[in-house]
Amino acid sequence: VQHYHDAGAYGEREKRMLEFVSSQVAQVIKKKQAEDALHAGEEGLKKASISLQEKVAALSTLAEIDHNILAAREANEILDLVCGSAASLMKTPMALIVSADAEGWQVVAEHGVSSVDAVTREFRQMISMGRHKELVRFAIEDIPGDSSYMPEFRKRERIRSLIGELLAVGKEKMGALVALDVQPRTW
Repeated sequence: VQHYHDAGAYGEREKRMLEFVSSQVAQVIKKKQAEDALHAGEEGLKKASISLQEKVAALSTLAEIDHNILAAREANEILDLVCGSAASLMKTPMALIVSADAEGWQVVAEHGVSSVDAVTREFRQMISMGRHKELVRFAIEDIPGDSSYMPEFRKRERIRSLIGELLAVGKEKMGALVALDVQPRTW
């Protein structure tokens, strides 16, 4: 440190005081950086803990589903169980299983859907219009309110997003499991 007009303005005492102050500021900065790193680490652990808890809950649900499937006596009971469990695991209010039969597409199980006939009509219309010529995994993240995509289904069920997963035995496509949400969402 220097004075522009008086070379002896600052002595050894002022120099020691400035060194002390600067060392204190450096310690405060290091402490703050350490605290920030600690908080970031805690936040990461918290997120990891939440993720782990969610995975444990999902595994518990899967174990319960497995137990219930083994106890089920009828195929329809199993399909209903799978449908409800899919909705639970995906955290969606609705799910359904559609199958391809001689008449086309048929809803064979549902969870939370108010009009199964309307859903069946919409899937048959969607397929007949060639929107999904080949059944594969599909997702729609946000269906606009004025959309012509599945209009009756969208209107009655207030669907804003959906995801479907192919159900197959070997290479034979049997149908699809579809989860539906009333909110836009990224699948």
